[in-house]
Amino acid sequence: MAESEAIAAALLALGWTRATDAADCDVAILNTCTVTGEADAKNRKALRTLLRAGKAAIIVTGCAVNIDAARYADVDPRIICEHDKERIPALAVRLARDTAAVSTAISDQTTMERSDSGFRTRVDLKIQDGCDNACSYCIVHVARGPARSVPAATVISRARTLADAGTRELVLVGIDLAAYRDADIDLARLVTLLQEKTDIGRVRVSSVEPQSVTPTLVDVLAHGGTLVPSFAPVFAIGIGQGPARDEPSLRRRCVLHARQPPARGSPSNRPVNRCHRRLSRRNGR
Repeated sequence: MAESEAIAAALLALGWTRATDAADCDVAILNTCTVTGEADAKNRKALRTLLRAGKAAIIVTGCAVNIDAARYADVDPRIICEHDKERIPALAVRLARDTAAVSTAISDQTTMERSDSGFRTRVDLKIQDGCDNACSYCIVHVARGPARSVPAATVISRARTLADAGTRELVLVGIDLAAYRDADIDLARLVTLLQEKTDIGRVRVSSVEPQSVTPTLVDVLAHGGTLVPSFAPVFAIGIGQGPARDEPSLRRRCVLHARQPPARGSPSNRPVNRCHRRLSRRNGR
């Protein structure tokens, strides 16, 4: 969502408007996901819908394109696959001027700074991308590449822009969010800097991988309202468990070795790997 909203914001800043229907648009943009087979099926369904809706050029981007661009580009001449999302606004402008000018050789790059106009007052800010875990069952590390972090100075600058535009709550997002690091600045330190150097009313972190949670992040979480008044001391942490014999082949960095059986009368006996547990200092969990 953070990337899609950033693309939309860049085009709105150039004077574009949102089409109410796919049949009325000059250029359609499809940001894909490929984390599951169901996601791929939804990508194809959305693409077919756009193709039937009208004659507009269609820009396809996202993880599915990073894995297999030809699978989408070969469907119809109107489809243009673009790996670099920062090139999309310039590409859309060119296509709107001449829909026959289908070219992936777009050199223009646009810094996608999202203002709060026309969006929610809670904003997702992407600060990290990629993953180094390489779990055998997950394709994300292939689609997104190695872990990398947005420089802290850039994050603070973007947060200030959002605060000036009226954003009241910032949600920090990333593929392996807790692995954020810019020199000696980790996620916990970044949250503190956002408190010190911006006027954002509240800062949240989204879901994190357990193996990337650091002691400093735990400290900030435990003392959120005291150390960093604007920090919401709650996040989702994904945990999973499978048969012990399968663990080596999964190559997971974090393994849940033991699990207590549900108490008698427990309302649920669902496997742990189908849920997220929310950790909250306020709720004492």
